[in-house]
Parts: sequence; C-alpha cells; structure tokens
Amino acid sequence: MRASGQNLDRDLLERVCSQLRLRRGLAAAPEPSARDVILVVSTRPVPNLLLKDDEWEIQVEDVGDSPSRIYVRDCPDVAATLVERLLLANVSRTSGLWSFNSPRIWYEEDPFVEMEGISAYRRYELSAMHIEDVGIGVIADTGTAFFSQHKLDYFFDPDLDKPEGIRRSERFDMLSGRRQGQRGTLAYNNGRNVTTCYLEEIQGGLTCQNTGSIVVRGRTYESLFHYYRDVYPGLRVGKDETAVRVSFRNLGRPQPVAARLLSLRIANNCLPRRLSSVDKIVPEERRKLLSEFWDDLGHRPMGRSVPALFDGFWRPPEGKAYRFSPPPLEFGNSEVIETPPNSLRQSLRANYRQRIPTLEEASCYQFPPAAPRTIHIAFPRQLERASIRIADDVADVLSRWTKRPFQSSPVSYESPVDAYAHLRNVGDGIVLFILEDEPAAYYEASFNLPGWRVKRVARDTLNRQFKNVTSGAWDRRQRRLSLEAGERRWNSFIRLNALDILQLLDAVPYRARNVGAFESQLVIDVGRDRKFFAVSLLIARDEGKLPGFVIHTTVEHKADSKFESINSVLLKDAIVASFRRAMPKGSRPLESLLVIRDGRIQSKELNGLDESIVALRRDGLLRRDSRVEITGLHKSSLKNIRMWAVNGRKVSNVLEGTGISLNPYTFVLCTTGEATLMQGTARPISLVGNGHHQD
Repeated sequence: MRASGQNLDRDLLERVCSQLRLRRGLAAAPEPSARDVILVVSTRPVPNLLLKDDEWEIQVEDVGDSPSRIYVRDCPDVAATLVERLLLANVSRTSGLWSFNSPRIWYEEDPFVEMEGISAYRRYELSAMHIEDVGIGVIADTGTAFFSQHKLDYFFDPDLDKPEGIRRSERFDMLSGRRQGQRGTLAYNNGRNVTTCYLEEIQGGLTCQNTGSIVVRGRTYESLFHYYRDVYPGLRVGKDETAVRVSFRNLGRPQPVAARLLSLRIANNCLPRRLSSVDKIVPEERRKLLSEFWDDLGHRPMGRSVPALFDGFWRPPEGKAYRFSPPPLEFGNSEVIETPPNSLRQSLRANYRQRIPTLEEASCYQFPPAAPRTIHIAFPRQLERASIRIADDVADVLSRWTKRPFQSSPVSYESPVDAYAHLRNVGDGIVLFILEDEPAAYYEASFNLPGWRVKRVARDTLNRQFKNVTSGAWDRRQRRLSLEAGERRWNSFIRLNALDILQLLDAVPYRARNVGAFESQLVIDVGRDRKFFAVSLLIARDEGKLPGFVIHTTVEHKADSKFESINSVLLKDAIVASFRRAMPKGSRPLESLLVIRDGRIQSKELNGLDESIVALRRDGLLRRDSRVEITGLHKSSLKNIRMWAVNGRKVSNVLEGTGISLNPYTFVLCTTGEATLMQGTARPISLVGNGHHQD
C-alpha cells in the first residue's frame, strides 16, 4: 500500500499499521527502504484508509502491485515484524483472550486464583524475532497479573458509614501504591475493549449525571450519563452511579468515567503476603502452561498465509549456546575465590556463598584511607527504633568488612528539610536517608545535600524488614511466622545496604581478575523520571598497568526530562570527566572499551559518544587504535525469551552465565539461575548491538 500526506514520519506510518490491524485484522509494517510504502500481508485487495488529526492527514491506498514475497534471508527484521503482527491479529480474532495496555499482552478470560479481594490472571506476551540460520522464532511467555475483584464503586461508595468508608479507602491506597506517591493504575472496561488509565481525583458526590457537559471526539454530551446512554447503551450506566476522574495517556486533561467500569491493577510490591509468590512460575510449570497455550492456538496460529510452526520448543545447537563461569575474585590480604572447578550447580552455589564469609575474614580489596567512618542516619521521628537498628547494624557490618571502626549518628526529623539543615551544618559525608518510596524524594535529598553521598532506604521497606526481625517472617516450609526467617531476611537486607554504602565510599569489596575481552566498561543509565543520568566506569586489567582496577560513578542532571535521550554535549562532558577522575596522571592508556547503554541506544547520543572517544584518545586515556564497541542492555530480554534445561523428565532453570546468540546483534544471558534462584524461572537480560563502533 502507498501512503500520501504532508508528514510521513515513521511514527505516523506505525500508527497506520496499528489501525490496519485493529480495523481490518491485517498485519502491516513500513517498508524500510521506501518512505511512503506499507507492506501488508493479504491475499485480497485492501480497502483504502484515511487517518487524520488536527495537525496531519494520511491517505493509504492499495496500489495493486503484483503479489510479492518477503524473504527472511533478505529482510529478516521486516519478516519477523510481519509474522508477529499476523500472530497478534489472529489471536485477537480467534482466541478467548483479552488485551490490556499492550497489543502484545493477552489475558485469560477468568482468574486462576481469587483471594483477599484480589484476582490473579494468567497473561501471555507474544512476539517474533529473527534467529540466525533458523528463520523466524515465534515467542510466548506467561506471567501473572493482579486486579481487584471489586470495582472502584465498591471502594468509594458514598452510602457507606464513615468507619467502613475509611477502611475501604485505606485498602485501596495500600493496593494501589498511593501511599508511595503512585497514582493508581486502572483498567477501564467499556464493554468493547479494556484501556489503561490512572486515577486523578475522587470528588465526593460526583455522579454520572452531574459531571457537566463533556466532549468526546468532537461531539458534546450533556453529561457522562448521556455519553454512556448514547454510545454504550449496553452498559446500562445509571444517573446516580459514582464517577471518578482519570487520565488517559493520549488525552491532555482528566476525564470523568463511571467507577463501576474501573478495576485496580495491583503491582506485585503491593500484594498481601499470601499472594506474594503466586507469580513465581517454576520452569516445569511454565513449560506446561506455554505448551497448552500453543496447543490451544493450533498448528497455524498466524493463519494460512504463513507456514505452520515446528513442533516443540526451539533448542539452540552447539555454537549458539555459551556458558560463562565467574572469574577469580580477589579480596583484601590477597585472598582469592577461584573460578568454580566445574559447571555443576553445587560448585557454582558454593562460589557465590563464599563471597560474604571471605569478605568478613579477609576485608575489602580496597578502602580509601580518607573515607568517612560515620554513617549518619536521617529518619522520621516515628521510625526511631527501626532506623537506629539499621544504622547500628550497617556500621557493624562495615567495621567487619573493612577492619576499621565505623559508628552511626542519628538525625531525626519532622520534615526532610529539618534533616537537610542539620546535615549541612555537619559538613559532608555519608547519610542513610529514610525517605518515601518515590524518585523525587531521593533527588530532592541529593540536591539539598551537595557534597554528601546519599543512600536512600524506602520507608515502607524499612518498616517491613523491621517487622520481619521483631515479629517474624513467613516461613513457606513451616507454614508459620518464624523469628529465624525474619533474622535471615534482616541480615540480607543489612548486607545489601552495606554493599551500596561501600560503593558510595569508593571502596571495592573485591575485584575480578578478568572481566572479558575489554579492559574497561562504561555504563550509561537514565533515571526513572528522566531528570538525571549516571555514568559508571569500570577498569579491570593487569595489576602492572596503572590503574589496574577502578570503579567510578557520577550522576548528572539531564537537560530535558521529557525525553529519554541525553543531551550529546552533557554526555560527552560527563564521560570525559569520569575518565579523568578515574585515571590519574601517568595512567597507561586503555586498549579497549565496551560502552553499555541501559535500554535502547538513542540516536541523538551517538554524537556525544563519538566526540568523547575522540577526546579520550586525544588526551591519551584511550589508545589511538583502541577497540571501542557500543551496545544496549535490557534488564529483561526484548522479546520476553525464557530459557530452561531439560534432562529427561526434569525441567529446571539453566545455570547462571548461560547465554544464547540469536543473531549477529542480539545475545541473551541468564545472570541468575539454578544455583541461586529459589523460585520462579530465570529472566535473561539481553545485549543488543547497533552496529556502531569506533576502531
């Protein structure tokens, strides 16, 4: 099909493809080599389509070209996109699944567990990708989604007596995460589809009748009641039904909707204890669920226009699968944990379990002599017991790990502003700050404490962990609360915080003698709210070279928080400054550098990366002929790929360090696995190259 219009950018063409799928059930994708061509999989002529908005208009028409074929060998990514969209269109037409939030994610019609007012649904995420020397891999992964059994009219019923109204409102705040500053993610079911929205306002006395006039798609309705009556009569929305105001992603202002059409989407960290492990699906169960899912879709889930699926799950051949072992780790006093002697689970588990005891016995590999030894703890007055306990325990652990005395210094506050004023009078140092669980709280503390190293602990997390150590944690094996289990969890919590503080102190608990083919690695990350970005440099090479081992991290403000990309000039300056701090005069130039961008590499950032490499080579920090590669890292694989090991009838997680090369640009790697993962299926990370490098 050929598109015509004033503006034919990639985003608008993708919107056309989405409408072809939704309105006509067709799979479509933009032609990469032609600005105005859309490829459509169809055996029949496609009716013309007109899309328009206030600022653009696109007309798409079938130009009647002769049928053509897209070969995997010639256009692998386009072929994979079309296969994926065929699968999604066919699932929409033929299955009993429903979609919410994403066209790639589908949910079973009925929940498989209902407990404590919460419904747990199986969900399936679908995709396709090119696998080198194989063809197109069609991928499904299963997970769990939690929704409230009750609609919002239950939580905010105006006819309740005051105590019950408060109880339900508090229950909603807990399940929605509003106590942590979140808005509450909702599923809005209008009888035709389910849409994501976010709670904005609960206005007492607001009903569908008294919302005032509303405008939807250019048409004005006297009230929300009249809108439902005219557009969705089957919903039978009444005049006196409770309404709330919500925001939708593509609408600028909050809109009123009927409360009984809204379900609360519950995040895993807001679940009650009895449901906290329901989403942990072990490999054997995951494999069974996915086998049943594919059986239900049938042998040709993409329809007759695409070849049938091969039987069973794909197993990578030799040459595609890799196994990486932990490198030797060196601690203080020249203590070393060697690479495991074999690839058995027991050997790998023993290697991981040795690390903390060795740190206790041998001390840190490196500790700056001038690093502060006082851990300031800033906390709300009502959390004094828990805060003093965490500060004292962290100081005790740091003393053992560094073989130097640490102490804690409490700073209680009514408002964080009180703590800022007190700490600024102290000077600078390390502060363990108990704050609300929202990014803005941490950034505000960092901004108000220049020169301080701030380690945040979320208030609710501290409350939960302190309750574990004082009242006991749930022991799944014994099916009861256990003080021993609570103590174990508390000690693990303390160690994780102590490791974070060690890094803030520029200390190195242990060094890896070999981290692969690159002498250095540079990681670039953008904060969740896009207000800050971080640059972390790791140098690991022979001790005869200066420096032999360095970890250095800097955090900088982003120029524009609306976008993910980092300003190229700011990025260049941050990278160069980080290298100069990590490499003193007399340092030997680095021979190789791997640049890792957390998430997708933004095209606007490449200029900043290129210019920083030029500057580093000019300044003698990188060799003129140094090898530099750039890749993106995704904390979960781009296409939700899972791995498991099959040995006869036994299905288990793969070992840590197991990886698969899928194509020249994509590698998936399990960093957790059978040796350390106690429940669930390992989720791989993915490394995706973009072909951009400097030699």
